[in-house]
Amino acid sequence: MDVAQEETLLNGLTEAVREAALAVRSVFNSKDFKVSSKGEAGPLTTADLLANSILETKLRALLPESGWLSEESVDDSARLTQRFLWVVDPIDGTREFVEGQTQFSVSAGLCDNGVPIMGAVAMPAEDLIVFGSKSRSVRKSPLETDQSRSVECKLSDRTNLAGCVLLVSQTEDKRGTFNSLRGDFDIRPMGSIARKLALLAAGEGDLVISLFPKNDWDICGGAALILCHANSSVIDLQNQVKRVYNQVDPKTIGICGGNSKLVEEFRQYFIQKKLELRTRY
Repeated sequence: MDVAQEETLLNGLTEAVREAALAVRSVFNSKDFKVSSKGEAGPLTTADLLANSILETKLRALLPESGWLSEESVDDSARLTQRFLWVVDPIDGTREFVEGQTQFSVSAGLCDNGVPIMGAVAMPAEDLIVFGSKSRSVRKSPLETDQSRSVECKLSDRTNLAGCVLLVSQTEDKRGTFNSLRGDFDIRPMGSIARKLALLAAGEGDLVISLFPKNDWDICGGAALILCHANSSVIDLQNQVKRVYNQVDPKTIGICGGNSKLVEEFRQYFIQKKLELRTRY
């Protein structure tokens, strides 16, 4: 993919996520939505389906030869044979959305042979979108601001693990998952893993940590944003390697993302402390 094509795709991705996020924000503000249940997978709202429809229409048209993986679409195994794959979460943090909390996001990433190459994550209720690719860097802007007025973002370059800021799941934190880490780190619980990854890519905090399972659609868009920075890494803590997407099983057990030096420091800490990964919520 040349630079011109990458720029066209990133512009299209950013606008698709922006459009979906504005639609979701309108529904969130009106509180006019229906809720059903997906069992252990959690709630589903009409806003999820609306955002999924917008994203699928826009992104498939943008790159017709690509595969598609979304939390709200039936999985098609044909994606496994395709070079490019859109990985989408129409609303990451649907529980927060239903409860009227603001910490939810709309996330999409593009993978090339399993490697995330660009992403966009919007936070509708917080009026923010973060987007980027390898050649275009990572930028952020209010949802309704022209991309030309966006601000370039930098990843934390901290290399000292002790006392660093960990962005973690508020659900995991409520279960006491990080109690043993509080003496070593500044723990900051918040909603939506895609949102946390995007905020980290936008310069907030030092590492994103999860010790619970995540699906590819939860993390791909945000992971792509981190990986658009030089000297960055997002690893699968179970296998302690970089995640390759577009697998038969789109699930990761535990993740750590940030600058490469700090990720490696945490990986060693994880081993030394014998931290426990959970295989289910």
